[in-house]
Amino acid sequence: MNKRDIDAFVHDIQLMIPVSDDNSKRFLKDMCSSISDYVSAHEKCTLDEIIGEFGDPKDIALDYIDSLDSNELVRKLSHVQLLRRLVAIVAATAVVALTIYTAFLYRGYTEFENSLLCHENTVVEETGD
Repeated sequence: MNKRDIDAFVHDIQLMIPVSDDNSKRFLKDMCSSISDYVSAHEKCTLDEIIGEFGDPKDIALDYIDSLDSNELVRKLSHVQLLRRLVAIVAATAVVALTIYTAFLYRGYTEFENSLLCHENTVVEETGD
């Protein structure tokens, strides 16, 4: 097992942890270090052996979440939810603003295009001189 496989295993755990704070980062770093130590001690180990030794990524994440203080977890999740809503509002506002800006640009373009001379009629008359 190589470093990329270890990082993928730890990344799978990270995806299942709903909050990202210093404690979860430390937990993931320690997990990565523990797995690396195990891999260096068992040169030809496989992913199944890692799962057998440490557990399935889903189970590891659930155990970590269970170890957290429920009030603290609820508080962090509400902050995450608030941040997601704020990002969604900012993104929606940016889309609306860009749509309006594009509409004004297009309107200006069409007005400019309509103001250009498309046809020019030249009348040549002979004078009687």
